Amino acid sequence: MKRIKTKHAIKVVIITFLLSLFFFTSCDTQTIYDETLTIPDESWASTMPAFFDVEVDDTLTYNTLFLKISNTVNYKYQNIYFFVTLMFPNGQIARDTINIDLANSYGEWYGKGMGRTKTMQIPYRKNFLFPYTGTYKFYIEQAMRDDTLKGIKAIGLKIANE
Repeated sequence: MKRIKTKHAIKVVIITFLLSLFFFTSCDTQTIYDETLTIPDESWASTMPAFFDVEVDDTLTYNTLFLKISNTVNYKYQNIYFFVTLMFPNGQIARDTINIDLANSYGEWYGKGMGRTKTMQIPYRKNFLFPYTGTYKFYIEQAMRDDTLKGIKAIGLKIANE
């Protein structure tokens, strides 16, 4: 009788594990692109944009475009401005200016993370439809008044289906 209970318990554990594995792996299937670039010496110069090349073959699905940023607690501003330039496969160019608040007026960081690094992922374009198949080029530049921003560790781009 003990043997039957043990076999049943093992089956329950295996089924629970497999269902959990399926659930957690299926949550991220909507992500079609996710890349993060490390900023050397945590100092982002305005002359050094982050480049991302994204291959697109689906022109029927709506997407959300996210900016990802990691900053240290030594970053001296409450926000950051970006210029995001998107070059379409046909040569057309679109440019956005984006302001992201990184901390509140009391200096409390919005990003997640323990220690001195805080990370955020912010949607900046929703319901975006890629009109052409091919390679889309994203250029992300810091647009602050300082030529070099100290305390920026990484910049990233994520694209997810809606």
